[in-house]
Amino acid sequence: MINQQRLIDTFITIVQIDSTTGYEDDMASYVVASAQKLGYHPVIDRAENVIITCPGIGEPLLFTAHMDTVEPGHGIKPRVRKGVITSDGTTILGADNKVAVAVLLELLALRSGHSTMGRPLELVFTRGEESGNIGATHLDASRITSKIGYSFDSGEPLGTLFTGSPFYDRFDITITGKGVHASVPEEGNNALLAALPLLQHIRVGHIDEHTIANVGVIQGGSVRNTVPEEVQLQGEVRSFVESHINTVGKKLQRDARQVAASTKTNIKVSIVRENPGYLLKNNHPLIMRALQVLQALHIHPILKKTYACFDANVFQQHGITVLNISDGSRDNHTTRESIRVQDLYALAKIALSLSGPDRI
Repeated sequence: MINQQRLIDTFITIVQIDSTTGYEDDMASYVVASAQKLGYHPVIDRAENVIITCPGIGEPLLFTAHMDTVEPGHGIKPRVRKGVITSDGTTILGADNKVAVAVLLELLALRSGHSTMGRPLELVFTRGEESGNIGATHLDASRITSKIGYSFDSGEPLGTLFTGSPFYDRFDITITGKGVHASVPEEGNNALLAALPLLQHIRVGHIDEHTIANVGVIQGGSVRNTVPEEVQLQGEVRSFVESHINTVGKKLQRDARQVAASTKTNIKVSIVRENPGYLLKNNHPLIMRALQVLQALHIHPILKKTYACFDANVFQQHGITVLNISDGSRDNHTTRESIRVQDLYALAKIALSLSGPDRI
C-alpha cells in the first residue's frame, strides 16, 4: 500500500533541493541515493539522466519525470495548509515536475523486494526539460528496452490524458540589406522594407485545425538616423501532423527567396526541429489502459490535445511511445504553484495501478 506520509515527506524534501535547469546535480544525487538504499542499481547515462530498472513479470514499461525546475526556484520553503502544499509565496513550489519524481520514488519503495508485484519498470529521471528537453533528447536509448510508457507532467486537472502534442519547429530569419545614413536612403537598401512583405506572407495563429504559427521577435536597426541594414525575425510552428509542419516550412523558404529577389536583399532562413510530436487515437492501448485505471480509481478522465511540448514528445524519436498524463498540480511556473495532498496521493495510485501486472 502507498505510504501517504512517506510520499508527502519525500515531496517536501525534494522541493527544497535546488535544481533549476542546468543545476540538477544535487537532485540527481538524491534520486540515486534513495534508489540505492532500496537495493536498486541506478545508472547515469551520457546526458546525466538517472535510469533505474525494477524487475517484474511481462513486458517492460517506462515511467519518466524531469528533475529540473524553473526560476524562481532557489530556497523553496514548502507549506502545508488545509491539505494543500504551496511555497511561501516568494518562489515556485517545484511541483512541476517533482510531484512525479516523488511518486516514482514511492513506486520504487513499494516495489523494492517484490519482483512479482507488476511489470518490469524502467524509470528515467531527465535533466533540462524546461530548456529544450535536453536530457530526453540526448538520452542513451540503448539502455532502455521499453517501447511504451507514461509521464506525469502538466498542471491540468488530475485524469487529463494528452492524446496529442505537436511537432515543434523554431525558425530564425535574417534579412540583410545595406545600411546608410538616413539622409541618403537611395544609396542604401532598407532591410525593413523587405521584412514587411515577408511578414505579410507569413500566416500566424491557426493555420489549419492541426497547425499554429507565431512570430514572436522582430529586431532591426541600430540608431534612428541610419537605414536598417539587418532585420531579424524569430518564430515557431507547431503541428500535430508532420506533413503540415513541413509544408509551412517549405512555404516560408519559398516566400523568403521570392522576397529576397524582388527587394535585392539577402534573406537567410534557418528552421530547426526542436521536438517531434505524437497524436494517439483514443483507442490506443496506452490510452485504453489509462482509462481502465482511472475508472477503477473513480477519477474522471479528460482526453485532449495540447500545443505544449514535453519530454514525452522526445521519447517518440527514441522509438518509445509515451503518453503524458496530468500531475494534478496548479499554477505551474508561478509563485502560486500548488498541489493538493489528495491529488499527490491519487497520482501515486495511478502510477501504481499502471505498473501492475495487466498487459496492454
